Amino acid sequence: MVSRKKKVRVTGVPRRRSRPHAGPGATRACPSCDARLASDKKGRLCSPCERSGRGLRDDQEVFDFALGLYPLRQKLGSLGLDYIFFHQFFNRALQDELTELRQALYHQPGPPRPLSLGDAAIWAVQMETRDDLPANLTSVVRRIEGLTETSPAIGTDRLLLRGFDEPRWPGSLRRHAGAVSQRLRELENELPAAFGTLQLALVCGTPPIPPGIRTSSELRLVPLVGWVQPFSLKVFSAKERDIKPAYEEMLGGRFSYIKRDFFPIGKRWQPGRPLPFLEIVCVPYRGSVPTPAAVQRVFKAARTPVSRFFDGAVKARDYGYTLRAWAMLVLIEKRKMSHRDALSFWNERAPRSLSFRFDATVRKTQTGESVLAQEIRRLRQRLKRWQSA
Repeated sequence: MVSRKKKVRVTGVPRRRSRPHAGPGATRACPSCDARLASDKKGRLCSPCERSGRGLRDDQEVFDFALGLYPLRQKLGSLGLDYIFFHQFFNRALQDELTELRQALYHQPGPPRPLSLGDAAIWAVQMETRDDLPANLTSVVRRIEGLTETSPAIGTDRLLLRGFDEPRWPGSLRRHAGAVSQRLRELENELPAAFGTLQLALVCGTPPIPPGIRTSSELRLVPLVGWVQPFSLKVFSAKERDIKPAYEEMLGGRFSYIKRDFFPIGKRWQPGRPLPFLEIVCVPYRGSVPTPAAVQRVFKAARTPVSRFFDGAVKARDYGYTLRAWAMLVLIEKRKMSHRDALSFWNERAPRSLSFRFDATVRKTQTGESVLAQEIRRLRQRLKRWQSA
């Protein structure tokens, strides 16, 4: 007969530990309104939030946010999911700055048009095609699911001010729009992020998304000599496969191609903080540039030895597990749920393919709890790296 202690060691499932008793001076805060809870309060929410259901709505918003990213999980990859959850829930400095920008521009701390990521992309396209918008307004979000880079330099201020139901904003707000756009441009390089998604983060409260491919857009031809300055493509996204469209769009059909085997192209990996990226440098020769196919071959050769960085060996279902782990970490860290409460909350709402093996009526430690503990431990290590970057 095997003892209980021996059983635990054989199965590898850790025994559930009792929580340490909080001392008389320990205080807790309501995760919904930051109100200080009484020392004898057993629930995690204050009484007003419990009666109004506000705390439950906040929990549901975290779940809806995670499930909204589920269709994009393969295109975002593990690196993209880390990026999004970090900036949305754990980068307090960024969220505070977005709140200040909204306060200056719209006189309110929250997004004036709160939408999910998918709905925000549809709304942005609708604003782009409205008749009363200027004809030269460039794309705000161009194929957001493909993580392509955007560059809406023209008409940005008008979009921030006219992309609402209100017919006209006061002139004082228009004076702030230029400074707000300039700050978003600075954040585009500091994070880095796709500029269109920073606009949506300000207006709709959606998360910023890492840039897919960033190109140098100012190519100047030196007169008389015919030489063109070197330019580069920076590939940030872990899921990019084809860079020819971005290369062709950058050139704009203004140059002839070098149609021979030898072409002046270089490549180098940049460590990047926090996002590493692959930089492909092209050196034109007398006004001629490498063909898109040649650039694509260099990109393919450069990314093949580092397939692990590009999530090449990760299965599709693993992205769903990463998404699930981040949602659970937010519920535990930001919404102050216990592991068991978070497991029950998730299993009641999540699709069967993402549910944990867990039953709230069973008192002993279960497989779902062990899996969750391992996932949370790994994510906390990633979070520590992102916070130190």
